Amino acid sequence: MRSVARVTLALLLLATLATAGAAAAWWELNRAGPAAVGVRVEVAAGASVRSVLTELAAAQALRRPRLAEWYSRLQRPPVQIKPGTYQIAVHASALQILE
Repeated sequence: MRSVARVTLALLLLATLATAGAAAAWWELNRAGPAAVGVRVEVAAGASVRSVLTELAAAQALRRPRLAEWYSRLQRPPVQIKPGTYQIAVHASALQILE
């Protein structure tokens, strides 16, 4: 009986931690971005999601490029990067940038 209670408690703790992690990630993706001014980015043909998000982080337009990349990979259909020049709005969230 004790082992069943321990397993149940462990599973409940694991589910709670997973839920808290997912909520924290969702909050971060929706959080206003750090850019105090608009950021212009040029996306070259063949650029990867990672390279574009890393460039945006270097330009202070994105806080967590890796989290945004993971989110983009989980989307169905996956986020597509199209070449061109983009203007990122002041304080745009990661989700707004990925739209």
